[in-house]
Amino acid sequence: MSGIGGISRGIGEKGIGGRGIGGRGIRGQLKKDKELDEELEGESKELEEELEEEELKEKEFEEDLEEEEKELEEKELKDESEEKLEEEEFGELQEKLERLEEEEEEELEEDGKGRGGRRRNMRRNCGRN
Repeated sequence: MSGIGGISRGIGEKGIGGRGIGGRGIRGQLKKDKELDEELEGESKELEEELEEEELKEKEFEEDLEEEEKELEEKELKDESEEKLEEEEFGELQEKLERLEEEEEEELEEDGKGRGGRRRNMRRNCGRN
């Protein structure tokens, strides 16, 4: 009995469904592999969710950064345009002032009074009233 029966029983135990090399049978190994696959899938899903969250945060940060850059550019353009406008207004006012001074000098020269003539005439006229 130990000869043929023992051999067949040994093949059965160590072969398919038995204990095999390393103390585990194929069914046991498949079960362990399935558990590892499920565990890896769970970890994979967690990592994917974390990656998606990080990508979302990065995207929001980039959008905020772009918005701040646009606001800064708009502010700079506004400041530049205000500065140019002020320079133009100052230049125009400066030109008007110069023209008025020239016209006043021309009028005084035409009257023959010059700069000091007005004061002399005022002194003369004050005594006549």
